[in-house]
Amino acid sequence: MSIEAQIAQDLKAAMIAKDQFRLAAVREIKGAIIKLSTLGTGAPDDEGILKAIKTLIKEKNETLEHARKAERADMIAEEEAKLKVLQSYLPAALSEAELKAIVAAAVTSSGAKTQKEMGLVMKAAREAIAATGKDADGKTLSELIKQSLA
Repeated sequence: MSIEAQIAQDLKAAMIAKDQFRLAAVREIKGAIIKLSTLGTGAPDDEGILKAIKTLIKEKNETLEHARKAERADMIAEEEAKLKVLQSYLPAALSEAELKAIVAAAVTSSGAKTQKEMGLVMKAAREAIAATGKDADGKTLSELIKQSLA
């Protein structure tokens, strides 16, 4: 089942269950899908939808950060609930040990020795991560690459 079909099914289920947080999160995804389809490139594929979900997750994390600074407990609870729903659509993430192994292999295969060559390592690591079919946080990946090249 495609991600778009799964989202449509989850939207109906959230409406029936009257789960407001899940409904709001799935509607945000649906809105992002509609936005993607109006860009003129046709119906978005699963990869495009996952990219949109990752963008929504970044936005939720930023909102959570601001809510924590403002000490808004109500907003924090709402955003964390939505964030869990959004993250449920992403593929499983690599463990830190798996990520470290991929970074080590990318450093040796690219022959990079300084942080100026970080882009080469990042490209090789991204390709290796994509081959696993899993996902990895870009910030964590970047930090591990910096540590290995330091």
